[in-house]
Amino acid sequence: MYKYLIYFFTLFFFVGFLIIFCNSIIAFEGNKVFYFLFSVIVLSTLIFSFRQNSFFFEKYILAYLFLGFWLKFSLYLAFFQNSIFGGAENFEFTEKNLNHLMITSSIPFLSISTASFLSNQIPFFKNYIYNKKITDTYNKKRLTVIILFFFIVVFIGLTNYQLGIYQKGLRSSYDLSFLISGAYKWFLLMGSGIIITIIIKLELDSKKKIGSMIYFLMLFESFFLNISLLSRAMIFNLSSIFFGIYVGFLKYKKYIYLNKSSFFITIIISLLLFLLSNIFVNDLRQQKYFTKEFILKESLEDVCFKNEELYTSKVQCENTNKNLIEKKNEQMSLLNNKDANINQSFKLKLKKIAQLIYIRFVGIESVMAVQAYGYNNDLNFGNLKEAFNEKIDYSDFNHYYKKYVLAFWENGNQKFDLDKESLQPLQYTIHLPGLVAFLFYPGSLPFLFGSMLFLSILFILLEKFVLFSSGNNLILASFISHLIAYRLAHFGYVPSQSYLFFGSLIFSICTIFIIFKFYK
Repeated sequence: MYKYLIYFFTLFFFVGFLIIFCNSIIAFEGNKVFYFLFSVIVLSTLIFSFRQNSFFFEKYILAYLFLGFWLKFSLYLAFFQNSIFGGAENFEFTEKNLNHLMITSSIPFLSISTASFLSNQIPFFKNYIYNKKITDTYNKKRLTVIILFFFIVVFIGLTNYQLGIYQKGLRSSYDLSFLISGAYKWFLLMGSGIIITIIIKLELDSKKKIGSMIYFLMLFESFFLNISLLSRAMIFNLSSIFFGIYVGFLKYKKYIYLNKSSFFITIIISLLLFLLSNIFVNDLRQQKYFTKEFILKESLEDVCFKNEELYTSKVQCENTNKNLIEKKNEQMSLLNNKDANINQSFKLKLKKIAQLIYIRFVGIESVMAVQAYGYNNDLNFGNLKEAFNEKIDYSDFNHYYKKYVLAFWENGNQKFDLDKESLQPLQYTIHLPGLVAFLFYPGSLPFLFGSMLFLSILFILLEKFVLFSSGNNLILASFISHLIAYRLAHFGYVPSQSYLFFGSLIFSICTIFIIFKFYK
């Protein structure tokens, strides 16, 4: 049954890809050969990433590039040409520019697959450290470890939420020491996930299966901490853990037992929790991000414009409270008429889902912004140096947005003050270029290919070192490789401080290596 589910989702992906492709290539205004080759390269590298000797990093980074480049651009061509995605407003949709965009967007996919192929030829970390003493110690202290971890999650989650030590889009309310704030950030961003993956691996080493208590702990940790973080990305890290478990089962199914029913039920529960966390976080963000005046204004506009057929004028809606109530009642009356609106409602929901995917992922729009900047300015390595000189500044937009987007707008410097009027004092907004656009700042395609190739080999070797250091913990390797891929896909804000994230990650990996190597 589960094998057929995988077949079904694979078929669903290819059919969806083909439908979007057919609609998009018709709408593409450049040389259609370039879009065709771009699509073939994307699909081929995705398929190549699922070969037997592939790597987690390769799969995750290609998946994010697929979402941010091919899918985003293709959805725009097929369905959303009347609403250009943010950052691409300055791009001139001429045949020459579109052809160049397809070449630029193809290069990261080719470089990553090349890096994966070359990494398979590098004979490093072929064996793994296995420390039976750690497994035996865990067996003796299993319940203590689980209970202690549970209470640490609760403590960190509650105190972080109450004190606002580290939350997405908000500056900290307290001036804490570097050690305390750093410990919170480490635990929230990577530490808790690293610990849970090690616990799962120790469960498999000792019991040869994953019990319901461990599944609960995994779901609770992800759900609770993501709400504390005000993050809507719960499903991403959690998916990497599920994928690591599944890959580990396929590789070692002779030695471990995976209750497929429990596994898939847990996945379904995680999806429901993801939807629930998004509801909670959206509400909390509304309160913590925006002023009361802005919320009231948005609420009024939502009533006025939720159904465009009923409300074509905000002025008409705002005339009197009586008029507002009448219009709202009229709207509810029509919405309750299920026979008349069910088809329209279904289409609207599908469009909303596609629009969320279309807007959410960083990618091709940033490359388009950089390419557009090059129309009237020189793209050179000085741009890269300038980006590395960026400092955190909450009194203005970040470097990428100011230089490559707002530079084309009249009175662009006034936009920050205008946007700030609707935000709470501690709230800040950043606009991310992503790694590909960042590496394209010099405008050099060979540099883009070479740097993506080098970084991909580096992080694939790091993944191999994680496996070597942790007794071939595929779940941990999957989780860490996803952390890196997600970070790179959203790279570009104050890049000089990336050493904090990657330094913490390498410190964590080296700590695991030392424990597994020397704990006797």
